[in-house]
Amino acid sequence: MGDARVDRNGGVALYDSGFYNIGVRPTAEDRGAGATDPWGNPLSYARQYLDKLRGNAVPDAFSINACRFEVPPPGCALGPNPETERVAVDGAFKTPTLRNVSLTRPYFHNGSRLTLEQVVDFYNRGGDRRGPDGDDTTGYVGPDAPNGSTSNLDPDIEVLRPVVEPNALTPKGLMEQQKADLVDFLRHALTDPRVACEQAPFDHPSLPIPNGHAGDRLNVADSDGDGDADDEFISLPAVGAAGRPPAQCLTHDDGSAVTM
Repeated sequence: MGDARVDRNGGVALYDSGFYNIGVRPTAEDRGAGATDPWGNPLSYARQYLDKLRGNAVPDAFSINACRFEVPPPGCALGPNPETERVAVDGAFKTPTLRNVSLTRPYFHNGSRLTLEQVVDFYNRGGDRRGPDGDDTTGYVGPDAPNGSTSNLDPDIEVLRPVVEPNALTPKGLMEQQKADLVDFLRHALTDPRVACEQAPFDHPSLPIPNGHAGDRLNVADSDGDGDADDEFISLPAVGAAGRPPAQCLTHDDGSAVTM
């Protein structure tokens, strides 16, 4: 749901919990949670929350307690002022868990990184930023930005700092061995081999998966005449408790085998 915390500019803004703008794409070209549905309703809970405070109807049913925000507004029981509260959801996308991350390539919402090495390099340089904070296209700035010239880039996206000896000069970015150690941790320590081979308790029966509709780009089938197109399905075969044979197990992002 929604939350309020300190933004990149030192102010306070509303966010959707678990959604972050990390600078993968210029925000004006890829608004993510800041976009609207086909009927013009905001996808963001934060924006729906402000609409709800204005007395407007919203498409989703939810409850938000502003007193539990990271930075509660004054008089939090009444919620923030919907006319002055800044919302930082443009360009934000859902952040998934890191558990079994080496099995879920490609990475980021647009699949732009194939390996964990590329992901670590991305974070190591502070994301694909295209300008300083005051003029940062990843943060959706300029006269057409919904929030004015204020970056929505997450405040935690910056050049990583390595662990160095006390009193040593701190270089920008992790050192090569530190990056390799981080990738090794992500790839091996967080991977469950049972998931890679769908062994119990991750086995499953045969599962039908919707796969579009019968027809072509001009016509679709409606065999029962109910006005809805007929769904087509593909079948995910059943896997028993013993899991898949090793040759059919998922591999790590670099193509290496997952060891038991």
